[in-house]
Amino acid sequence: MRIHRFLKESAIVLSLKTFPNYPDDPHPPKEELARVQEGVIGEFSDLFNAAGNVSNLTKLRSDLLAREQRTSTAIGKGIAFPHVRTQQARRFSIAIGRSEPGLPFGALDDQLVHVFVAMITPPHDDKFFLKVEQTLAESFAFSTDLYDAIMNAETPGEIVRVFSQTI
Repeated sequence: MRIHRFLKESAIVLSLKTFPNYPDDPHPPKEELARVQEGVIGEFSDLFNAAGNVSNLTKLRSDLLAREQRTSTAIGKGIAFPHVRTQQARRFSIAIGRSEPGLPFGALDDQLVHVFVAMITPPHDDKFFLKVEQTLAESFAFSTDLYDAIMNAETPGEIVRVFSQTI
C-alpha cells in the first residue's frame, strides 16, 4: 500500500513524554487513564499541527479525545491506533509514537501500549482511510516483525525504512 509515503521522520517520536503515574498497571484509576489518553493525544495533535496538517488544534484534540472515549483504539498486543475523521484535518496524516515502559490506554487485552500509530483525515477520505487502517491492522496482527522493528529502531529514519519495506 506504500503507507511510508505519508510517514515523515518529523512525525515519529521514539519516546513519548506522557508517563504513567502507575507504571505496569494496565487498569489505573479512571482519572489516570484519562490523563494518559489526553497526554498521548496532545502529543500527536502537536505533531500533526507542526506539520501544518491541522486547521484548529484545540478542536482536533477534542475530536481525537472524543473518539478515544467512545471506544478505545488500543487493539491489543501493545498497539493502539488513535484516529479520527475530522474537519480539522487538512489531509490524511500519520504519526508514530513509542513508549518503552508502556502506557495504559484501555487495551482490549488489558496490556500496556508501547506502539501508537495515530492518524487523522478529513471526513471525505473514508475509503482511503479505511484501507490504510485495515492494512495497518493486518500488518500488526499477522506478524510481530513490524512491532519488533519499531520497538528496536534507534532513529525515526529506521522506522520509515521498516514501513517502506513491509507495508
